[in-house]
Amino acid sequence: MEIEIKAKVEDFTEIKKRLKKIKARHVGQKSQVDYYYSLYHRPMGKKTGNVFRVRHDRISGEVRMEFHKPKNIFAAEEIELVVGDLKIAQRLLKEMKAKQEFIIDKERDVYKKGKVEIVLDKIKGLGKFIEVEIEGRDTKNNRDELYKILNKLGVLENQIMLHERYHGMILKKKGKKHAYF
Repeated sequence: MEIEIKAKVEDFTEIKKRLKKIKARHVGQKSQVDYYYSLYHRPMGKKTGNVFRVRHDRISGEVRMEFHKPKNIFAAEEIELVVGDLKIAQRLLKEMKAKQEFIIDKERDVYKKGKVEIVLDKIKGLGKFIEVEIEGRDTKNNRDELYKILNKLGVLENQIMLHERYHGMILKKKGKKHAYF
């Protein structure tokens, strides 16, 4: 299970300085396009609801089908399947009558500090965000660890977005409560 906290930020300059100060190591960059789909008349809500997407990393070439089932505002169960070809995955979904709802295009800088992954995201049409996440059980200790990292990076409480996900922000921008066919 993945436990994650996201925050909206204006700039990464100070955060990158603080990442060096806490000795977080840069582990790479990602350039990802997420294709979000509705399946079988099941709503994908802004804040709740299951999410199905195909993620294509333009740098590595990796393509994954992903199903996310939120457990609460912090945690989600994730099932991921690596597939070999974006066009084949999209064709398969079309044949299954899945509807592509929207696309999220993001550039990511990824850091690690112990067992915490820190991601600096530039999301086309939405802005800049920081995500801190940890794999494991949804416990107070894991949540506290994420808040501790955010605090060390200078992220303020009013920047934290507990009830927001990128797909929810896109739905809100489109004036929709849910996406489904």
